[in-house]
Amino acid sequence: MVQEATQNFTCPTVQQDQAVAHPRYQDPLDCQYFYVCINGKIPRRNGCKFGQVFNSKTSACDVPTEVPDW
Repeated sequence: MVQEATQNFTCPTVQQDQAVAHPRYQDPLDCQYFYVCINGKIPRRNGCKFGQVFNSKTSACDVPTEVPDW
């Protein structure tokens, strides 16, 4: 699920030598959602499948029991 609304999320600035083309960041208010920063600058809100949460260590959706900070 992709949503255009970014709810005032701003993509963090990253160093060029550490840059990932489209980094992902956990939604600070809802663990089932995350932001993909297109080219590191334009945020797009995405959601995990039902029953999954975003795992910030792997930058992917996962079952809650596999997510340490859930």
